[in-house]
Amino acid sequence: MHSRSQSGTQLRSITFGCVPVRDDFDTRARLGDLTHAMSKLVGLPIRPHRAPSVTALTHAYRAGRVQMAWISPILAACDEAFGDATPLVRSVRQGVSRYHGVLFASRAGRVRRLDDLDGARVAWVEETSAAGYVFPRLGLTERGFEPATVFSEERCLGSHGAVVRDVRSGRADVGATFAVYREGDPSRELVRAGFSEDGSALDEFRVLLTTAAIPSDVVVAAPAVLATASGDLRGALEGLHEDPVAQNALSHVLGAERFARADPAELRTLRERLTVARVAAS
Repeated sequence: MHSRSQSGTQLRSITFGCVPVRDDFDTRARLGDLTHAMSKLVGLPIRPHRAPSVTALTHAYRAGRVQMAWISPILAACDEAFGDATPLVRSVRQGVSRYHGVLFASRAGRVRRLDDLDGARVAWVEETSAAGYVFPRLGLTERGFEPATVFSEERCLGSHGAVVRDVRSGRADVGATFAVYREGDPSRELVRAGFSEDGSALDEFRVLLTTAAIPSDVVVAAPAVLATASGDLRGALEGLHEDPVAQNALSHVLGAERFARADPAELRTLRERLTVARVAAS
């Protein structure tokens, strides 16, 4: 196990961790395809780590079991566990490196609009999830709905797939997940969402609220990775989609078309916005 204190040492291999957007039988194999393609480009063995939740992934990074991670922008910007991590690349979906959060409900359920939320049961991803918790809660508060009082039950389930399953089964009335609109514009067509990742039709669910734009998820690296990897690590990751197998894996595992260079200024802006929101709520 690599210790965080060994940041200046040379690694014999790198472990890439993520919480996949899908919870199906193909994900393990596709994640292996992704890390195999990364290995070829980086010139160093890269092993996959499929974390069951964001919390588990954070613990694995903190303990040194994971040295590269695909994480939400909120974790990258605000979580001290990733304070030593360098943002390398960000996800691109539908040609843009931003997405939105949505609060959604099953069309078969009782919740048809925000005014129906009183007493509803909500499923979140994790408290550190931008689209699956933070931004939808901010959106509700901005619209006059206080989550702590409007919902009869709040549960964090660890993944977008788990949230969708609970809403579909009726164990939750509403859930929060990510959404991708045509050209990143929420006034245009919804082309992808957490509730369509298993092949379900987009119109099986009803979108109740769409949040402000969120910077895309990022791949971050521990200092030991930067000390070990030779060449242009960011450039290698940016070219990953040129391998058809890797591009397919990117889409299946991370819901991304390709990677683009990360912009640290976006994360600083996000950190500032969240700080202002916390102050306003206190």
